[in-house]
Amino acid sequence: MKTQKTDGRKLDAKTLQYLRKRAVTLRGEGISNIEVAKLLGVNKETTSKWYAAFKRGGEDAISVKKTGRPKKSGKILTDMQFEVETVSYVQDGRIYCNINTSNNSILIGKAGVILRAINLIIKNAVSTTFKKRLEVSVDINGYKEQRYQKVAAMAKRFGKKVQHSKINMKLDPLPADERKVIHQVIAEMPHLATQSHGEGKNRYLEIYYVD
Repeated sequence: MKTQKTDGRKLDAKTLQYLRKRAVTLRGEGISNIEVAKLLGVNKETTSKWYAAFKRGGEDAISVKKTGRPKKSGKILTDMQFEVETVSYVQDGRIYCNINTSNNSILIGKAGVILRAINLIIKNAVSTTFKKRLEVSVDINGYKEQRYQKVAAMAKRFGKKVQHSKINMKLDPLPADERKVIHQVIAEMPHLATQSHGEGKNRYLEIYYVD
């Protein structure tokens, strides 16, 4: 029976901290890295990194860091009753930051419009600070990941309709990141191709049938 692996990117800080400490404890008790990974449902490479970090720097090296609040914004966040903690990591050259907060609806906005604005502001700020283009993705309570899964499912459904009918389909306007998800899904489906049209908020995607 295949064990389902836990995606650390979707975990809240408390759960991630527990897994790290538990992995270190089990390794200290003489349990192999492979067995620890199976027990916790985590990739063996991840548990190996946790234990190596612990051996080098102790518990501080495996603690999930909480982000502090800038002094100027601290009062604003307090007044809005924000309780914020973040989990950040780098994968495939991209910086990922997941913000866990009880006020997620305020920071996400209708259809994710505020979250997209936050991403744009942070990308520009990071690029300006480091004088180069860096890929940054900010998510709030896993909203983007869940949204991408829904968009991918929608793309497969529409793709199958085009395959069966052989009639091209125009989709409603979507943000660039969601159009990218659809492009990737359709690219793996036979006899289908995609192309974006329009400008700005009106930019949309069309699915084509290809013989």
